[in-house]
Amino acid sequence: KNKAINKNIFELYPAQIAQPLLDNIRMVAETNQVVETIESAPRTDGTLGEFLVYKFPIADASGQRLVGGVAIDITERERALRERQLAEQALQERSERLKLLSETTSDLLSTERPLDLMNSLFSKLSAQMDLHFYFHYLIDTHENKQKLRLVAWNGITDQVFQAIQYLEFNEGMCGQVAEERRQVVINNVLYSAHPNAQILHNLGITAYAGQPLIAQGKLLGVLSFASRTR
Repeated sequence: KNKAINKNIFELYPAQIAQPLLDNIRMVAETNQVVETIESAPRTDGTLGEFLVYKFPIADASGQRLVGGVAIDITERERALRERQLAEQALQERSERLKLLSETTSDLLSTERPLDLMNSLFSKLSAQMDLHFYFHYLIDTHENKQKLRLVAWNGITDQVFQAIQYLEFNEGMCGQVAEERRQVVINNVLYSAHPNAQILHNLGITAYAGQPLIAQGKLLGVLSFASRTR
C-alpha cells in the first residue's frame, strides 16, 4: 500500500487499466456527483479482478476538491453470473433445437412430400444450427424382418449409406431411438461410452439428436440430426 503513495495512477497500472480509472475520477471531479461503476484492476494476488466501485467528491477545509472511493471485490460473483448466463443460454438454445426437431417431426408426418420437406429444411438449418447430417429412417420389412430403412439423408458417402441403409431396432443411435420410442440427445459424442454410438464416432459426429416418428401411437420411423462441430 505504501508503494502507491505520491505515485501517478499510470505508474501503478498499465495504461489499459489506468485510463478507465482516471476517467471515472475525472467524472466525479467535474460533476461533483457520486459515481457507481464496475472497474477492472489487479487483485492482491496479482490476478485481474472486477470491483464494484463507489467514487465520491470530498471537499477539504481549504475548499480543494478531492475524490475518494471504496471498492468491493466482486470477481467471483461476476464469474458465477457469467457462467449462469452461459448455462441458461445453452439450455435455451437446446430447448429451441429440441422444439424445432419436434415440430419438424410433426410436419414430416403430415406432409405428402417428406423428401422435399427434409431437403429444404436441412438446407435452411445446416448453417444456422451448425448441422452436417440428417438421417430419416422408416420402418420397413427386410429379409423377412422389420427394420429401419434409410429413406432420406445428407452428409454421408454412398459407402456409408450401404453400411447403414438398414438398421436393426437397437442398432446404432437411430435404432436406439426406435427401440425406446423416445428422443435421444448426446451433446458430447466423442466422450460418450454408449455402445450404440460407434457409428457416430466413425462419422466424426460430436453432437446428435434423434426423434421417434410416432402417429396415433404407432412408430413409423426415426428422424435424426447431427453435427461435427457442436
